Amino acid sequence: MQEIRNLRSKKMTRTLVILVFAFIGVVNCAKAQQLFPDGHFENCWEYFQNITPGKSNYWDFKDNYFLSTLNQLHELSGLLGDAPLTVFRLDGSDVYQGNYSLKLVSNTMILGGETIFLPGVAATMEVDVLSIGCVLGEPFTYSPKNIKGYYQYFPVNGDSAAIEIWLQKNGTVLGGGKQIIKNSVPNWTEFIVPISYTSNDTPDTIVVIFTASADYDFTSIVTLMQCKGQVGSTLYIDDVKFEYDYIPKYHYSATICQGETYNDDNFTNLTEAGIYYDTLQNINGDDSIVCLTLTESLYVFINYFATFCQGGTYSDDYFSNLTKEGFYCDTLQVVNGCDSVVCLTLTYSVTPMQQQLCMISVDENYHNELVWKQKEKVASYNIYREGNVSGQYEIVANIDYNSPNIWVDTTSNASIRPYCYKISGIDICGNESELSDVHKTMHLQIGAGMNNSWNLSWTAYEGTQYSTYNIWRATGDTLTLFEQIETMSSGNTTYTDHSAPAGYVYYIVEIVLDEPCVLTKTLSSIKSNIATNNPSVSIVETDNYPSLPRIYPNPAKDKLFIECESFVTVKIYDMLGKEVLNQNADGKTAINISHLSKGVYSVSVLSDGKVIGNSKFVKE
Repeated sequence: MQEIRNLRSKKMTRTLVILVFAFIGVVNCAKAQQLFPDGHFENCWEYFQNITPGKSNYWDFKDNYFLSTLNQLHELSGLLGDAPLTVFRLDGSDVYQGNYSLKLVSNTMILGGETIFLPGVAATMEVDVLSIGCVLGEPFTYSPKNIKGYYQYFPVNGDSAAIEIWLQKNGTVLGGGKQIIKNSVPNWTEFIVPISYTSNDTPDTIVVIFTASADYDFTSIVTLMQCKGQVGSTLYIDDVKFEYDYIPKYHYSATICQGETYNDDNFTNLTEAGIYYDTLQNINGDDSIVCLTLTESLYVFINYFATFCQGGTYSDDYFSNLTKEGFYCDTLQVVNGCDSVVCLTLTYSVTPMQQQLCMISVDENYHNELVWKQKEKVASYNIYREGNVSGQYEIVANIDYNSPNIWVDTTSNASIRPYCYKISGIDICGNESELSDVHKTMHLQIGAGMNNSWNLSWTAYEGTQYSTYNIWRATGDTLTLFEQIETMSSGNTTYTDHSAPAGYVYYIVEIVLDEPCVLTKTLSSIKSNIATNNPSVSIVETDNYPSLPRIYPNPAKDKLFIECESFVTVKIYDMLGKEVLNQNADGKTAINISHLSKGVYSVSVLSDGKVIGNSKFVKE
């Protein structure tokens, strides 16, 4: 029986004249219906450790809360019987207001081989297992006109729920009210239980009962276990209030610092935030009610971290002229006069993490266009390019962190050779990160083949993952719009165009990135230089430079997005080559693919009947 004697006791002591709220905040004293402690059930819960080995821990009301439950019987499981939990903290979207509400579920327990019914109940009661006693009531000295709130009810086999309240003095009932709920109420509905008084005396005790099964008797544990009802009947309660006919004649507010005591002409030795009432009698014998809303200014602790350059000084709003790393604290006085503590952990700046390039493409002027990934914030980036000696890199640019993460190497000429680049990060102290992995650009060349064919060869792009090349071609004496003529795997670096027309031809090799890193229209993929047999073409007109459609995301689940500059037709094929979708698109268009089975699909984008883009995606 030692374990039974260690069972937690639900002793709930209450101040007779003053009702203190569990929350901290400003409440209008004129709203006297807010006297029900934590009627939203937000701060009244505690997670209890079960003393019975093998039994789960559980949520229940705090030991000093206004209401109590039968959940503590759960701790007796394995000693006297097997008692389930009957009261739960409901959270999520099902609550009426706030984060939590009260859930009561009737159930049964096994005691001495017999099945005992346990109503799902929360009440102002104290259950004493050792003395087999059940004492109803909490100290209370006010006379509300009703109790109100919101409920849902789900009865089983004709069961009924009850909401009951009465007030008494020296054991004599002064007034009360009761509401029986017989039908299912699936939506949150307001309840109002009026209190009918038979005496004008000031009460000393209040009894409030919420139960999912209405056939109850809480005189003792014995009578409680003779209650009747149906297993599974469930009652939800939230936003409970008392309402009064009176409004305090005098109300005011005050604030205390955490841990201090408040005193004034009406109240003394107040140590907790809350609403306090007192009845004053003037010289004419006319009583009046004074109301104080007392808030507590919490002890503020500010803890933060900062770095600075070794050999320099550090200053901010709290500290000044610090020259060494370390842990610094200071006590500050805030506006309301309460102290707070601010602490700073100061360290020397360390070398930035390694930065990485994302891709390098070629613009219309045959210049290399670099894009990099922005990771941790640095002061600037150094751009390096391989010089005339293999493996030796020279700084060609320094770019501020706040500038766009795109830079064009105007000294490069992508039509004559490939280039290698690296990037690094520089912090405010001048520390430089390790250089990134190298990115090497493509260089495309053509040569005449047999029977008016053209042979293409290029250097493979190095530095990022990709799986597909697209081959683009334009024809004519002057450069016109490009048309996609082939898609091939990334394992190839040569291609022969046997269908080229006579005359001038122009080619571009495009890389389809596995994970595109830039979303602008010209940087959604990597392009090579333009290779042509037209000796008069040196710089490409922007209007003729291929603006490729963008297809994302990959993988895709329900929608696939197409971004293009003109009206196009989108066709999707399965791996057997069967067309499974045909849809027009203009600008940014979302294509519904939720009906497609999981697998790999290919996409063709056509303009005026000509293919201007191909890609693949995985349908999840």
